[in-house]
Amino acid sequence: MFKTILIALDGSPVSFRALEMGMEMAKKFDSKIVATSIVNVDNLPVNVGVDYMPDLVHDVKKQNNQILRTAERQLVNSKMFYEIVSREGDPKSLIAKVIPDNINADLIIMGKTGKGMMTKIFMGSVARYVSENSELPVLLVN
Repeated sequence: MFKTILIALDGSPVSFRALEMGMEMAKKFDSKIVATSIVNVDNLPVNVGVDYMPDLVHDVKKQNNQILRTAERQLVNSKMFYEIVSREGDPKSLIAKVIPDNINADLIIMGKTGKGMMTKIFMGSVARYVSENSELPVLLVN
C-alpha cells in the first residue's frame, strides 16, 4: 500500500514518535522510509547581527545533523530500508511537495506540533500547512 514513507523530523519528542510510528507502518507494508529534517535559515532571528549569523547558521545545521543521526541510529538498528534527506529552505513546501515528488512518496508522517510555540504563532504550523496542501495522505502524530 505504501512503498515510500516520508517522515519529517524537527528534533521534538513528537517528531520522534512520528518516526516510531513510521517504522511500525514500514514493517507492516514493507516500505522504504525517507527521514528528513529541514534547515530553515530564513527563519533565524535577524536581530542577532551580521557578525554572529555564520555561527548561528552553523549551529542550526549542526543541530539538524544531530537530529538525523539520532533517527539513523534507530533505523539502522531496525534493519529497515531507509534514506536520510537533509535540505535547506522552507519546511512547508519542502515537506508538502518538493521532497515527496523527488522520492515518489506515498505517505507523509510528521508530528502534529513542533518545537516552538512562537514559531507557530509567527509562521503558522508546518503540520497544518502540509496536511492542507499536500496531495498525499498525511498522518499527524500527537
